[in-house]
Amino acid sequence: MKWAIVVFKSKAEVFEFIELLNQAGIGATTTQTPKEAGIGCGISAKVGFNRLPTVKKILSSGRFSGAFGVYAVVTDGVRTSRSRII
Repeated sequence: MKWAIVVFKSKAEVFEFIELLNQAGIGATTTQTPKEAGIGCGISAKVGFNRLPTVKKILSSGRFSGAFGVYAVVTDGVRTSRSRII
């Protein structure tokens, strides 16, 4: 499985971002912020990696000043890797 985790500095922005994605028909949920981020409010948005173009479009709108970054999370059933992509 491959996911995109979007890290924000505030919970309000996490929930607003998820709401926008859900209104667009894109399933998004909350998840714990990856420890690799070293910042954030502890909660991040989780969305399918194939939705990354939409995530980038929303983030580039300038509406989310507290967006810290986007991480790719890949799980192969045994190991999980996380790396910052944006």
